[in-house]
Amino acid sequence: MFDESIDLYGYWTEEFGRTLLGKDKIIDKYECNEHCIVKSVDNLSDDNLNDFFNYLKRCCKDLVCPHIEHKTTYITGILLVSRGGIHDTLIKKVMKLKYTKNYRYSLFGWSVVRIMVIDLENGKSYYNKAAGDLEEKLKFIS
Repeated sequence: MFDESIDLYGYWTEEFGRTLLGKDKIIDKYECNEHCIVKSVDNLSDDNLNDFFNYLKRCCKDLVCPHIEHKTTYITGILLVSRGGIHDTLIKKVMKLKYTKNYRYSLFGWSVVRIMVIDLENGKSYYNKAAGDLEEKLKFIS
């Protein structure tokens, strides 16, 4: 996908709206999207992490189509590390990563990059602040 080898990709979209006096009288409508990209690596290095995060930022440009009804799009990246453990400096770096892109001063919504690194060898997960709600959803892994 976009000249990058990934292991799994998923997409979700939902439209919300308010109506008045019947289904045909729509007051306002907005949509929320999420793109989930899963990639596995043997060992996590600083280069692997930077490349994956930059790829997720590039996906904001390539996957998001902002328009007047667009509210938010989450680009969720899950990096599976199979061996070697994760160094403490990389854990701190994962927790500090953040990226948000506003479209037309947020009138056309925004996109947020969420990243989660899962250490399969030790059964632990590390994530940035935007991905904090993913921990409960993916708790079965650890």
